[in-house]
Amino acid sequence: MNNRLVKYSIIFILLAIFQIAIAKNLILFDTAFAFPYILILLILPISISDTSALMIGFAMGLIMDMFYNTGGIHTSACVLMMYSRGKWLNLNTPQGGFDAGSAPDLSIAGVPWFITYSIVLIFLHHAALFVIESFGAFSFWMTTKKIFLSTLLTFFLCLILLILFERGKRK
Repeated sequence: MNNRLVKYSIIFILLAIFQIAIAKNLILFDTAFAFPYILILLILPISISDTSALMIGFAMGLIMDMFYNTGGIHTSACVLMMYSRGKWLNLNTPQGGFDAGSAPDLSIAGVPWFITYSIVLIFLHHAALFVIESFGAFSFWMTTKKIFLSTLLTFFLCLILLILFERGKRK
């Protein structure tokens, strides 16, 4: 079996468990929600096909919807994020391009590139998630506050997890 497939499958499962068991209850000030499960969607190999990326996003979103009982909100946000990921990677390609088989992480083009790459996709995911969630009882300022604060919290959790994964790779 392909080592990369095993690696990403393990990360997928670990992030899903982490989200369901720990991050689901990590809420700051009733406005900042943590969704580090999307890290798997951020670090998938650059060469992955759009169809595969969409299916992985759908699967992760569906799992989150089942445990959050949210009726498709996470699935919609993940699929939108994965649909936009390829286009954002094309716009945000570092000079010289990407190495074959590489994945977007801190080592590919440095921390500033990863921040730009991930913040935009996390923001897009959270914007879709919270706008769909608040559709019935729309409160523009509260929704905007949730989007921005949750984006920051999720980004920092993803960064911490990515650093931990990188350390684990080196050992």
